[in-house]
Amino acid sequence: MLLALRNLILHYFLIIEINAIYLSKDNIVIIIKYIRRVKVKISIILLVLLPMLTVSGVDGASFSISSGNGGHNCNYGSQIEAGNGVDVSGHFSLHGDCLAGHTDFKGYGQLYADETREDNAGDSVTLAAEGFLLPGAHYKQSWNGEDTYGPIAGTQELIGTGSNIKCTSVAVNRNGLEARVSAGVGKGSIDLKQVATASESMADAWQRINSAMGENIELNAETSDKLERNTADSSVTIDHGSLANYNSEAQASQEKGYIDLSAIHGAFDGNDPGSISGNNICSEGSTTSETGLKAFYVVNIEGKDKNPGSVEGKFDWGTETTSNGWVIAVPLESPSAWGGTQGVITVSASKISSCSKALDAQAVKSEDRGYAKDVSISDWAGNNWPGGSGFAKYSEARKP
Repeated sequence: MLLALRNLILHYFLIIEINAIYLSKDNIVIIIKYIRRVKVKISIILLVLLPMLTVSGVDGASFSISSGNGGHNCNYGSQIEAGNGVDVSGHFSLHGDCLAGHTDFKGYGQLYADETREDNAGDSVTLAAEGFLLPGAHYKQSWNGEDTYGPIAGTQELIGTGSNIKCTSVAVNRNGLEARVSAGVGKGSIDLKQVATASESMADAWQRINSAMGENIELNAETSDKLERNTADSSVTIDHGSLANYNSEAQASQEKGYIDLSAIHGAFDGNDPGSISGNNICSEGSTTSETGLKAFYVVNIEGKDKNPGSVEGKFDWGTETTSNGWVIAVPLESPSAWGGTQGVITVSASKISSCSKALDAQAVKSEDRGYAKDVSISDWAGNNWPGGSGFAKYSEARKP
């Protein structure tokens, strides 16, 4: 087969769509879907068989690369699909029996990347990205710690405009603690970075949305233990709006004798204030503890006419639980409430409604509701929202 490919590259005018490339310990198999006549650089076909893979000017190429099993408990693969005008370059090298790589996507077209890597101790990270990207898009990923006993970390970054764009990063540690974050936009632009890390005592997934704008923006943060007896999640959706300097984090950590899980969104990291705005903003989350405690919150912020609802400054909302008996659900707060940075929070909306509730089995331990119209609040930096703001106070429950 390699001899046949060698003969093909003597022809300068040729288009070849590589449907699949499979790399394993013992062989290389290349499946050619079809061939048609177009001008393609000779080096393209040659480099398919080398550790450095470069595809440039390919009209509708799609390929997948997977390592198979074996060697240092590695078991992972990746797939990238690219459309017209896409440049895809990546460096792939064999480490023992495993395929290690770095992927860099530039151009436009359909993006699909999904890869899971595991370290020698059984901690794993999954990076996934998809969407149709317009010209100027850039996606890349990188990895650390695959050949160690933890931690393992994966990073992916995406800057692009298009439709149905979504990035997800997941960390799962050797004890089954899982943390997951995702961000997407139905139609519009996004500039983000995600990092997932897993180690013996922790699973953490974090994302920074430098900016996002468009229709149907959605963010998620979720975390759980192996049996999902302890969970924490939080989501944010925006109907026609934008984000700037906004973060999400899902974290599960093994403390002395208990597990601590949290899911949070907002402008809570760093010194720069953040903002979120849109015709309709909704944030909601829930959390459970194996001790029978539960808590949840819901916030809806609405704009009017050409004036979107907005929250600016340093703020966050989310949930947290511990396996030894504590839950909390927070509709909105200053990070100073938990030792983070403090700053001015400004809110503008035509209507805000919210609620929070914490329960022990079916017994309500704490709850609050808020509702307000034509809200305009600034210079607020306390731990609980004042009456008439539309924001409920946090609700929590504890075991004795």
